[in-house]
Amino acid sequence: MYHLKGGRFEQLGQSWLKHGFCALQQNVCQSCSPVCGGCCAQLGVGCSDPYSASRNGQFSNMGPKSEINPHEGTNLGVHALSTSDTMLRGRLPVRKDELDPALNVGAIYYVEGHYVAQDDAQFGDRANDNNNASYR
Repeated sequence: MYHLKGGRFEQLGQSWLKHGFCALQQNVCQSCSPVCGGCCAQLGVGCSDPYSASRNGQFSNMGPKSEINPHEGTNLGVHALSTSDTMLRGRLPVRKDELDPALNVGAIYYVEGHYVAQDDAQFGDRANDNNNASYR
């Protein structure tokens, strides 16, 4: 999470990542053309892959970023679960005062979402291996 305040872009916090496991192939955004009979392995053209907040926050699906090789689009192994007993493990901690509008007048906030997929990283004779981030 970041904010832009007073002409300065600052990182406020970071979290673990969520390990994906199934492309749902739904019609949330537009008409969906599912592939492979609606299997979990691919996301069809125009299809959405929505998740609930509780699904995105399940500890069993989260792991440290160090377990991913974004250049190759691969997972380096089975992700390790934290042994911490806190509900904040792997979450996006941000100090409360960083979000206080009175202390951050005019701040604009950003939260980054980044998908890493092996087929994207290897597409076009590896043309995308260093370009797997986008924004809206």
